Amino acid sequence: MRLTVEEVIQRPPEAVFDFVGREHWRNHPRWDPNVIEMRPLTAGPIGLGSRARVRRRHGGDRDDEILEVTAFEPNSRWAGRSQIGPFSLEMTALIDPVEAGASRLRLMGDTQARPPIHYLLPVLAIVFRRRMRESLRRIRHMLEVETTDHRPGSG
Repeated sequence: MRLTVEEVIQRPPEAVFDFVGREHWRNHPRWDPNVIEMRPLTAGPIGLGSRARVRRRHGGDRDDEILEVTAFEPNSRWAGRSQIGPFSLEMTALIDPVEAGASRLRLMGDTQARPPIHYLLPVLAIVFRRRMRESLRRIRHMLEVETTDHRPGSG
């Protein structure tokens, strides 16, 4: 099952990629309230093959998973794959310039599940899409409002 959400963000592709890709371990818990923490398992800057342990909140429970970066194309594409219980998830962020200083950020989630849970995917798609939209709104807000407030010469 593939879900896609997108928004135009009033920041250049480099800034969007830095936030979503290069600083993924630090920023993902900020935009996704279900992620409690991300701890890198590989040394150095994030790149293709980098891995992190992700602690997620599911209701009152906590689950750990390993996230591996499967695509890292500066300023245009970042993807990661993980296994969350019976679900496998491939998340992709595509970044395209749309006008001077602005970018389109498209988040795609490809989810699969083992039987018998896979029958629930169409129902769960409603929840997954809502979470993706909320995360995208948070990303846009953090990039447009929070970073604008801290740029030299602002405020």
